[in-house]
Amino acid sequence: LRALEAMRGIADAAPTLDRDTFRRAAIPWTIDAEGMVALGLSDSVERAAAASFEARERSAGHGDFRISERWPAGSAPPPDDPLVVIRLIEPLSDNARALGVNARSISLARSAIDMAARNGRPAATSSFNLSQGGRGIVVYQALYRGEPLTMEERARALRGVVFATLSPERILGSARQQTPSTIELCLLDNLADADARVLAGAPGCDTADAVLMHVAPLPFAGRQWDLRVLGRTAAGGGVGRAWPLAGSILLTALATWALHGSEIAWVYALANGLIGVTWSFGIPYLLGMCAQFDQTGQSAALGGFASKMGMASGPLVAAWVVGADDFGRVINVGAVALVLALVAAMIPAILPDRAPGDGGSARRV
Repeated sequence: LRALEAMRGIADAAPTLDRDTFRRAAIPWTIDAEGMVALGLSDSVERAAAASFEARERSAGHGDFRISERWPAGSAPPPDDPLVVIRLIEPLSDNARALGVNARSISLARSAIDMAARNGRPAATSSFNLSQGGRGIVVYQALYRGEPLTMEERARALRGVVFATLSPERILGSARQQTPSTIELCLLDNLADADARVLAGAPGCDTADAVLMHVAPLPFAGRQWDLRVLGRTAAGGGVGRAWPLAGSILLTALATWALHGSEIAWVYALANGLIGVTWSFGIPYLLGMCAQFDQTGQSAALGGFASKMGMASGPLVAAWVVGADDFGRVINVGAVALVLALVAAMIPAILPDRAPGDGGSARRV
């Protein structure tokens, strides 16, 4: 949007902008700009003046300039329907096919142009097949004669638009390179038709059977986008949560029971080391389950709170249980408590791993 505003400022300052000046102004915004397909300027042209507009552009050195339209088969524009013709576009080498296209002959572009003209604010299309090839969206910013104030005045004073053509898939691709393989990004347009709702991401990612980890609302140029972060299994499959969690808790219980042999130095050292490792291994699985079951994040926060409260209250319980220097009783209670925790954790750990639809693989994070 900053690029669009910059080009609008230049077009307002120089209404008769030529191709070379526009190219030099656009270059800084298009070089190494991930997802920026094109920056352009379109003129509003009365249909009766189309031939003279073509002739003027050819005489200005654009010898092959010709207005083209993309009306759906079987439909035709009203005789007095104005054109919004792409006169300048950069980089020209990649976008020459779009030069001369009447953007108002494309239904989605027509709606966005009319909205931008009425509101005086940027307006974006939903995703569609671009004239220069591929799919993308176009964001329009209106140019006016004078300083109209109302919607009606703006519509009458429209002299053209500046626009930015974007490829959401390329934009998301740069972010995807920095995310783990277990994370999938899905960019959605909530105002688009069902077949154009996915702006970027795997086909069907809006309905995929995956763990929805986060949703970031992204209002953009009159549209309502959502960036969804989904949990996926890394290539090659996964083992889910149940078995790793069961193994870590069981080993912790066995290591705790082994503390009965603490009079032997190496047994004491090994048991304590194993407890530290298995405890640290199991806690992320438990907190991950909390995050999966409650996507508001409240359960994950409470899970962390419960973990810290357990660490704080453990010594208090041990003090009640120890009795007359009977530390073996503390070890027994701890080991039994771990086995009970294992039983309590198994059902919520197993159910997501066996979720229907894809054998549970989509839910193993």
